[in-house]
Amino acid sequence: MDNIHPLSNSTKDQYLLRPATLWGIPYVKEALYIFEEQYPHEVRLSQSLNVAIQYAQGEKRGQNLRRTSMAAFKVGKEVSPEAKFVSKAASAISSVSYTHTDLHTGEQGWRQARHILGPIVYSAYALELFQGDSDISEKLIQQAVQDAPNEVNILIKNFPKQPTKTNRLDILFSQLDSGLRSKKSH
Repeated sequence: MDNIHPLSNSTKDQYLLRPATLWGIPYVKEALYIFEEQYPHEVRLSQSLNVAIQYAQGEKRGQNLRRTSMAAFKVGKEVSPEAKFVSKAASAISSVSYTHTDLHTGEQGWRQARHILGPIVYSAYALELFQGDSDISEKLIQQAVQDAPNEVNILIKNFPKQPTKTNRLDILFSQLDSGLRSKKSH
């Protein structure tokens, strides 16, 4: 790890999760737009996104975030394989606030990082599957690295690197993680 000041789970460190949530919102919106074309009457994903927006704008972390996150996750069992990843993105965006910023090692650590990376990676993968074009996800990951606020870099550098695996989803997690680690703070 190349962190200088390890994070705890303090209120101050938890504050970093608001900009991380805000960072992921546009990517989830992009995937949600395509989802809603196929499932116009399904509102659980947009509810999850709306609660995440409220949190990012200063609302307290509460049970509504957990409730909407779980509801969005359950949608994934009722939709197409492509749409399932939009459901995961919507679920992940409303659960960023529950990331344990004090878990810095091993599997627990890199899994916590996926709370922050997940909204973007799942959105990118869903768009790739919907469009049948891996360039879409590659460009989205690159854009996310460019758009990442310093708070995201601080968070990610406190967690272990994403493991090297060969399935597409894990590759996208690793690409986003690596890009953020190599980005210079601004």
